[in-house]
Amino acid sequence: MAVVLVVEDDVEIRATLRLALEDDGHTVLEAQNGLDALALLRSHREPMVVLLDLLLPQLSGDAVLKQVVADSELAARHSYVLLTAAHQSFPPPFASMLKQLGVPILHKPFDLDTLFETVAQAAQHVGA
Repeated sequence: MAVVLVVEDDVEIRATLRLALEDDGHTVLEAQNGLDALALLRSHREPMVVLLDLLLPQLSGDAVLKQVVADSELAARHSYVLLTAAHQSFPPPFASMLKQLGVPILHKPFDLDTLFETVAQAAQHVGA
């Protein structure tokens, strides 16, 4: 099973995701903001699936992904999934970045089967 980094500022959502993913056999790391997430992405040498909330304090999910695009090692080492409650379309530059990185979008609320399937597909992408 994969190592999953849950980047979510909502404590309850983060805890729920942790429990569900651990029950599914994954190892789970947590970050409550984009700066902490970026530090973990850079220091963790093992491939991870990163569940990245769009709206985060200190450094937003899109700003984290901009850093990832600028660092080919981070882009290749980890697999990213965007979590968002937004159901509108994204601005073209952001949508292009998501496509470039191959980032699927999970719209909140999502069911656990969809979460597990998305994590499994992302893990295959990086061999996690």
